[in-house]
Amino acid sequence: MTIRRRGVAKEAEKYQASNTLNFYGWVEDSNIVGICGYEVHGDKVEIHRISVAEDKQKQGIGGAMVTALQGMYGLPIEAETVDEAVCFYRKRGFVTTAFHDLEMGITKHTCVLGGQTT
Repeated sequence: MTIRRRGVAKEAEKYQASNTLNFYGWVEDSNIVGICGYEVHGDKVEIHRISVAEDKQKQGIGGAMVTALQGMYGLPIEAETVDEAVCFYRKRGFVTTAFHDLEMGITKHTCVLGGQTT
């Protein structure tokens, strides 16, 4: 979940070019320290990416971005993640379900907060 400048710029361009993807930055002291990429569906908000600058991790920024999405939309939130990040979602009350991604050959997790997976 580390922000890399070139990667962030590339990711931001993808979101700016899309009619359905949304992207916002978490700013502290005039610096972007976190980013959240998501998509709003009729019945849920789907998080595509949450990243926090390495020196700002473990300070509640990622959780605050999830809380901000809850406040903005009032819809269930869903994310798909890998083993390394599933604890982040569990700590915030997401219900997780493991599945095997055949294409990538790894275990992933569907994480849902405030509703059922669809």
